[in-house]
Amino acid sequence: FKVDGLKYFTHAGGKLDKKIIEYFVNIAKKNNYKFYSMYGQTEASPRMSYLECTKNLKKIGSIGKPLKGSKFLLIDEKKEIIRKNFKIGEIVYRGKNVCMGYANNIKDLYKGNLNKENLFTGDIGYKDNQGYYYLTGRKNRISKIFGLRFNLDDIEKKLKKNNFYTRLVPSNKYLKILIINNYNIDKIKNLIYSSYKINKNFILINKVKKFPNKTLFNK
Repeated sequence: FKVDGLKYFTHAGGKLDKKIIEYFVNIAKKNNYKFYSMYGQTEASPRMSYLECTKNLKKIGSIGKPLKGSKFLLIDEKKEIIRKNFKIGEIVYRGKNVCMGYANNIKDLYKGNLNKENLFTGDIGYKDNQGYYYLTGRKNRISKIFGLRFNLDDIEKKLKKNNFYTRLVPSNKYLKILIINNYNIDKIKNLIYSSYKINKNFILINKVKKFPNKTLFNK
């Protein structure tokens, strides 16, 4: 498409598929636009990072680097700071644009700055060796089965690559999978076992009429 007077366009919020990013990058190049991928949350007013448009393809899928004057930290389950590149942890944002806290009633307005410029995003990700950050999932999209942590978003993507469209529900006892189509359940279990070594007896697959909204079972 071509729009007179348009200089740049952006996206933020939900993570885009790489093919969709490539589509918009090609449109931008063709029409001399600038396309920016951004990352933020409402509690950070609401932007935390962006990816330079010159890095759209080289760092495809990255949320970029934090805004000037702010920074990201990665922490592990023990709340210890992760300093190694490519090691996954929760992303914590530190900046002056972080809200003071939440108010459920008028008394809460007198509590002062509870967040102290720190926002625990609930997003899981890592940093590469050039300081660019990537998201891999949500903290509450992790299941811990037999003491091993499994990223449910990663498993969904793996199944999707093999033409199985599913929704996984967090559980620390079973790997719970929802399907709509009449898939071969044994094939799904065999794929998961070969990729993640999860005992097939602990893989539960249920057929539903429609998938629930992820925001409903993320809570």
